[in-house]
Amino acid sequence: FLATSGQGLRFLDIYCEVPPTLEGSSSSFAFNKQDTVHVRVPCGKTSVYQSATGWSTYNNFIYEECVGIEDHEKAEFKVYPNPVHDVVMVELSNGAGIANAVLYDLQGRVVETCCSASLQGGTATLSLNSVPAGVYVLRVTDTEGREYHRKIVKK
Repeated sequence: FLATSGQGLRFLDIYCEVPPTLEGSSSSFAFNKQDTVHVRVPCGKTSVYQSATGWSTYNNFIYEECVGIEDHEKAEFKVYPNPVHDVVMVELSNGAGIANAVLYDLQGRVVETCCSASLQGGTATLSLNSVPAGVYVLRVTDTEGREYHRKIVKK
């Protein structure tokens, strides 16, 4: 990764229990140390990443845990149709309501947001009419604070 100020990486999801090695010179690999990067790591692994070689030099990383896809998520979180043309439905079957639904592009920019005022219980409808074709990440937060993620393909 080579990131320059204002254009760099904003989110980094890592599913590895063991931190990947950060190698290379500042010209071949760098995160801009002035930009905030949200680094999402598996549950209980923040301290492992923070102390790993190379990782500890970046004090602009904000660590968030539990990015791994848990078994309950598959049963409790549905997104359809996918691929989507115009409207995507989001359903939670765990009894919790949907507090927030946000669609991100692959650069981490917010593309579309569905706020709690337009949500009904555990179901949300997100219109993607104005969203260009491409691949996106949908992040849904339930009313109990759990987050769910899905890749969305817009045709």
